[in-house]
Amino acid sequence: MISVLSLDEMKKPKSKREPINASIDLYSDEPWDTLKAQILVKIAKAINPMDLMFDDYSLTYHITRLLPKPGLSLTSQEDFDGLLKRVNGMATKTPIVNISIIQVRGANPDANEKENEEDVELRRKEKSKKRMEAAAVLPGNEQKLANIQLLHKRWTCKKTDSACPSTHCYVMPETDEHQPLGRDWHGYTLGYQWSYPHPYPSRGKGTSEATLERPPNHRLFDMKRTAISPVLQRRLDAQTKATASAAAPLAPVFNFSLGNEFANLFRPAAGAQAQPPVALPMSGVTTISAQATLIPPTHKPGNDMSIADFCSLYKLDNTIGIKFTSQALKEARLLRYVTFADLKDMEFKFGEIAALRDAVEQWAVLL
Repeated sequence: MISVLSLDEMKKPKSKREPINASIDLYSDEPWDTLKAQILVKIAKAINPMDLMFDDYSLTYHITRLLPKPGLSLTSQEDFDGLLKRVNGMATKTPIVNISIIQVRGANPDANEKENEEDVELRRKEKSKKRMEAAAVLPGNEQKLANIQLLHKRWTCKKTDSACPSTHCYVMPETDEHQPLGRDWHGYTLGYQWSYPHPYPSRGKGTSEATLERPPNHRLFDMKRTAISPVLQRRLDAQTKATASAAAPLAPVFNFSLGNEFANLFRPAAGAQAQPPVALPMSGVTTISAQATLIPPTHKPGNDMSIADFCSLYKLDNTIGIKFTSQALKEARLLRYVTFADLKDMEFKFGEIAALRDAVEQWAVLL
């Protein structure tokens, strides 16, 4: 029995290989050349190679219960003599020898044709992809893309990946700070603004055009520009004031002991008309300090969620969520730090504040 494995089958995982099996009947007195000829005939029928050469194949044999796998080589007259010696020593009159044939060189014409078809299909897909990419680029953007490539070539970041995550950076001359020109939103915007082919607003002196060495007069390249929201500025001022108060020395305390005679000076004379009592605030009316927070001291924040989900859950107007998002307040748990003075700074209307208070009262949890 013989089994043939072609080059194509050998490229597959071992568990997925499918050999082609055939049988050869020979007498024990047949010569080695006869067996070689029979093997070549079976190979030709099995895989149809372009060139039928015996040296292009690796042959091994094994005999059940006598010579286990992987067996011994069968490529020469000496190997064939060893095979006959083992067969003649067997008690059975019809011994079965298993021969494994593996193609190590050469090619199959069907395989070549298949590979050629795959190459043609791959080249066709690459050409189609290039045409689609070329069609996607508008004529007005060609100059911008070319300028971006020049910027990336000029401003390749020389720092290691651990020191700077971007591969292309503009180094600020005054501070040596790296401004990314990569694929992230901010970096892409910088590269796009720089690559714009038209002149920029004048800097006051000299030329107003941006070059490879000089970025445009744009706010994204102004490293000195700082923008702090009113809420964050109020928090920073309060923190600075608290730190200064804690560091200030305590004023001295003086204790005095006064007798009963001193207390009688402030008592009204006998028979004097008593002053009318001062009216107290009506029950149910609550006065709110400007520094009071949205969440009362007797409550704690409820389940955390995004500001957008909070507004949607309690049916608040979209303008409320937009005002919070513009101040970088994106999570509901941060509402415990927002005061009513902050709401006025953010230009909240009276009705919006009332609706927000109602929503917070429903959401907050009693301590």
